[in-house]
Amino acid sequence: MINSYTKDEIIGWLINRLEKANQFRSKEIANAFNVNERFVRLYLVQLHKMQIIEYSEISDGYVMVHPTMELYDFHSKGGFTVQDELLKKNIEKLYLEIEKLKPHFSEKAELFANLSTIGTAIISALKFLP
Repeated sequence: MINSYTKDEIIGWLINRLEKANQFRSKEIANAFNVNERFVRLYLVQLHKMQIIEYSEISDGYVMVHPTMELYDFHSKGGFTVQDELLKKNIEKLYLEIEKLKPHFSEKAELFANLSTIGTAIISALKFLP
């Protein structure tokens, strides 16, 4: 598995690498970041689906990558790490809003208790995100 921080580091590697060449072995990334080559290829496909890069597999482990402007924009805005942080903050904000509203809806106390429990579980789970 590749965490958000490593994904962002790979994007930085790609930006530097693509200044020189757009063909390379996916194993180069795997070795540079100590991750499984299969995950590297899956990640490159993910970036392609997000329209961050143009990607194709050539042969013998070689891949061809062409950057899009989205690659540079995504990188400059903090990439996956910032996306994860925004998700965490938004869920924490939602939880706080639910807690703030809870006293005003005593007739719906059970609903708010359930929402609060779900919010607490989500916040606890977010601590395991990188």
